[in-house]
Amino acid sequence: MRQIGYVSKIDTLGRVVIPKPVRQMFNLEKEDSIEILPKDNGLLIRKYQPTCLFCGESDNVITFEGVKVCEECVKRMYKKI
Repeated sequence: MRQIGYVSKIDTLGRVVIPKPVRQMFNLEKEDSIEILPKDNGLLIRKYQPTCLFCGESDNVITFEGVKVCEECVKRMYKKI
């Protein structure tokens, strides 16, 4: 499969436009959050998925008093009380 590359410039405010075909390919919508991570000789950009503070899972994550926790960890905490 041939990779298709896009070139975008960083504007004077430090912003980069993600081309529409790329946003569509990865289901990125307006107001979505993305993560930008250093990776070898470049950057990894991916859609942000909140993860549980305790186990790192991204399924069924809720925010409790400002902390992201999955429902399974909440259940486990209640069992220990």
